[in-house]
Amino acid sequence: GNSINYLPEGKLQDMILLQVMGLDNLNAQSDRQPDGYFDFINGVTVITERGKIVFPVLEPFGSHLRKKINDNSLADKYVFQELYDSTQTVARQMAEKNKFILAGRYKSESGSEIRLNAINIPQGSVKVTAGGVTLSENTDYTVDYNMGTVRIINQALIESQTPIQVSLESNQFFGFQTKTLIGTHLDYRFSDNFNIGGTILRLTERPYTQKVNYGEEPISNTIWGLNTSYKTQSQVLTNLIDKIPLLETKTPSSISFFGEFAQLIPGHSKAISSAGNSYIDDFESSEIPLDLKSFNAWTISSVPQGQEQIFPEARLNNNISSGFNRAKIAWYVIDPLLLRNGSSTPDHIKQNPGLQSSHFVREIYENEIFPYRESPSGIPTNVTVLNVA
Repeated sequence: GNSINYLPEGKLQDMILLQVMGLDNLNAQSDRQPDGYFDFINGVTVITERGKIVFPVLEPFGSHLRKKINDNSLADKYVFQELYDSTQTVARQMAEKNKFILAGRYKSESGSEIRLNAINIPQGSVKVTAGGVTLSENTDYTVDYNMGTVRIINQALIESQTPIQVSLESNQFFGFQTKTLIGTHLDYRFSDNFNIGGTILRLTERPYTQKVNYGEEPISNTIWGLNTSYKTQSQVLTNLIDKIPLLETKTPSSISFFGEFAQLIPGHSKAISSAGNSYIDDFESSEIPLDLKSFNAWTISSVPQGQEQIFPEARLNNNISSGFNRAKIAWYVIDPLLLRNGSSTPDHIKQNPGLQSSHFVREIYENEIFPYRESPSGIPTNVTVLNVA
């Protein structure tokens, strides 16, 4: 037959097995109110590192289920005690009891962080688009240029699952690639025997950004040099050699002279200022932004200790009563589709312009807060607002 998530008879027939086994005690807001779904609490009901489900009761399909049924004749029909006091082979042979199934579904959602598989990315070289629309840095996303990660901070983009595309220039391919090498060599011949020449070379590098790492400074070097040569015949030298005993020269002697001089003038590119500034670490990308609009990052706080007159429930440990005095707060992000008259906008909202223009729900544009800031795309950019109630 078909699988069911409850016992069809007895006093537990109106309770799903998740609640019988103690795996459904909270709702999505962690309030003590079962909602029919498994309480996914890492370290309590599930160990994500090992992929294990943890039952909060001992022998859930054995002695615990018998205690909950509280009817021995009915319990003998459903309790699978052999699962705990017999071998696995024997337990599998109990076909009339081996009918419990533990199943679940996993749905992957797009995360808020995108890895670029590159490090030390040039400042301003990352471009992010969502559905073909260019997003604004520090408004829709933040970039860690040192670690090479993009974090989407516009919660509306994450919830709408809009396709996001990231393009960048990596230092692996774009470093100090803009190089210029110029030079010349000149010779002046005074005569067939005397020559003077000069050489000059200049090599310059220009970085893509004004911030460069220590040891990677762009150079601007100049090297220049002089060379000369002189050659002439000398009869005097021939006569001197002839005076050496047992030697007699038959060809005229010659004197040759060659000389070279060079100097290197080191320098650096003006793009990193006249002082040649380089950075060990500017720490601009080391900050970790905490976005209050991301409800997934919110957790329930603990009860303040040592103030029993104001918080008497602080004395309660491992007791759900310690949270009874908590105030409830709701935070949410309004879908922009509800504020724009499109095909997906409900008619009762589309026909009520006063509701759409209310300050409690309307869109807030960036130029309202920063009137002199220009949008990169020329299109007004809306700012994601945290709505609290």
